[in-house]
Amino acid sequence: MNPPYTSRNIAEWIKKAREESVKHGITIVMLLPSRTDTRWFHDYMYRKPNVEHRFIRGRLKFKVDTSIQAVPNTDPFSSMIAILFRP
Repeated sequence: MNPPYTSRNIAEWIKKAREESVKHGITIVMLLPSRTDTRWFHDYMYRKPNVEHRFIRGRLKFKVDTSIQAVPNTDPFSSMIAILFRP
C-alpha cells in the first residue's frame, strides 16, 4: 500500500490499514514517508504490537517519462517500509 505522501489524511490511511490487518488477520506492507515526529507515527506505528519499520537509506528515485510531464525523479524526503503483521 502506498498512500499519497502529501495527503493531509495519511493518518486515516494508516489507521484503516491497522484496523483491516487486525479484522482480517492479514499482513499489510506500506511505503510511507519517514516522519517520526508526526502524531500518526506515534499513534499507529511506534512501539505498537505487530508493527515493524524498515528505514530506507537515502531517498527513493523514480523513473519518470519526461515526455508526459516534467517532474523531479527524487523524493523530497526519506521513506520507510512499515509492516503490519497479522495478529
